[in-house]
Amino acid sequence: LKTARIEKAKGIIAVLGSDADNLYICLTARSLNLKLKIIARAVKSKAIDKLKKAGADYVFSPEKIGGILLAAAALRPSVTSFLDAIVRGKHINLLLD
Repeated sequence: LKTARIEKAKGIIAVLGSDADNLYICLTARSLNLKLKIIARAVKSKAIDKLKKAGADYVFSPEKIGGILLAAAALRPSVTSFLDAIVRGKHINLLLD
């Protein structure tokens, strides 16, 4: 992180394959730059709080997001289609009431 000049960076995204590695990045990066915007991936949902305590500003869990999207697809397919279009960058026309 020092070689990457993290002390001068505006942000970092920690998306390594293990929660332990992402936790280490968050702790180290935060100690080197208090103003740094840190975004981290939680491999397991139980690591979300730990990553936030380690200094992550935002934590995303593909496991948790995936579960929410699966439930939404079953309960509200139109919402899922809308989110899918946004994520894929499709052009959509919206009519707001």
